[in-house]
Amino acid sequence: MVSLIDLLSNTYAPVQMMILPYLDVADVIALTLTCKGFDQLQPTLKVTSYDVNRFLKRFFDDPLEFRSVQAECGAIIVGAEVRNWFSRSTLAPCNLEIHVADDIKIKTVSWAQKCSRSDLYNYHMNEPHELLLFGEEGTDIKELSRKRRIGDEHTWTIELNTTGLRGPKVPDAVLESTTYSLRVWSDSSIPGLVCFYSLDFDDGLLQHPVLKHSYIVMTGHDSSQMYYNSRTAALCRRLNELTRVEITKMPERDRPAAFGDLVDDLDNARGLRDEFVLPDSWTFYDDDVIAYLDKAWKVQQSIDKKEEAARKAEFKSLTS
Repeated sequence: MVSLIDLLSNTYAPVQMMILPYLDVADVIALTLTCKGFDQLQPTLKVTSYDVNRFLKRFFDDPLEFRSVQAECGAIIVGAEVRNWFSRSTLAPCNLEIHVADDIKIKTVSWAQKCSRSDLYNYHMNEPHELLLFGEEGTDIKELSRKRRIGDEHTWTIELNTTGLRGPKVPDAVLESTTYSLRVWSDSSIPGLVCFYSLDFDDGLLQHPVLKHSYIVMTGHDSSQMYYNSRTAALCRRLNELTRVEITKMPERDRPAAFGDLVDDLDNARGLRDEFVLPDSWTFYDDDVIAYLDKAWKVQQSIDKKEEAARKAEFKSLTS
């Protein structure tokens, strides 16, 4: 007897290619979590529908050269064309939207990795959750509305082929340290109607002179992520101190004019980036920051899972 696993296997390639266009990202993820027999779905999609060079060929004569420049500039492709690519739409290509610097959005294609927000946590019975519109009873939306990181364990990713590409100046770990949350926009004239979802990136920016790169993390008051929030706030204070230490090592004639303000208020350290020439002896702490953020995030995820289990147990006891 031929099973669904057989029909979606490479053995029945013609049948497989007929069925795959009808499966969206959530369907593929759900199937791969069902049993190991569906593990070949993602590798198959990687070399067919999600061949990034074939996708870029519609816009560039030399996709590999573009991706090398993309890596060097830290550019990210976003927008409608990326959404169409994820959904494997047959719509004719239009314009390619490219962002550089700190204008980072999800549903992105970086030089080496493709990330989608269309993961299992968006769907329940293949219907999108209406975030923030549920009350205390019923569907638990905590796992949807809590803070996220780009490329975290709840994100569906495909590693892209980087053979022959020049590497990026900004490590992937910098992008992946970015924290964000989902936000729902509704029509106030029609209660309960969800218009669309948006990504709300944290406005905390670590861009001290003792860092080669900038990091978007939450540093304000967020009661839903108290542990990670407190760790990033402590990290910010430490980077302020390290900036003052490094400037103190410099000859007085080479110090920035704003050094006096830094002595009175350490919070001014972030504003000194690119304001003076760094000496050759200057110390950068990016490796330590990345390791610190990763460790703090893992602890926060452990806390979230324990709280989630407790909420579900409480809800079960109330409804049983």
